[in-house]
Amino acid sequence: MRKKKGRPKKEDNKVFGYRLRLTKDEYERLDNLSKKTGETKINLLLEGFKMVENLKKIQLNDD
Repeated sequence: MRKKKGRPKKEDNKVFGYRLRLTKDEYERLDNLSKKTGETKINLLLEGFKMVENLKKIQLNDD
């Protein structure tokens, strides 16, 4: 039997991608916020989703 190479698989694999189109101003705002906070752009966007859900008290269904 061959030994597996590479990193072990995560339980929470991120297999879906999404392309986002931004204006120059929106991109610069996201880029500046990322540089100031040290967070990645995707982490900032994901945190924003959580904040909106909490603010509006949205209950997501498992459709």
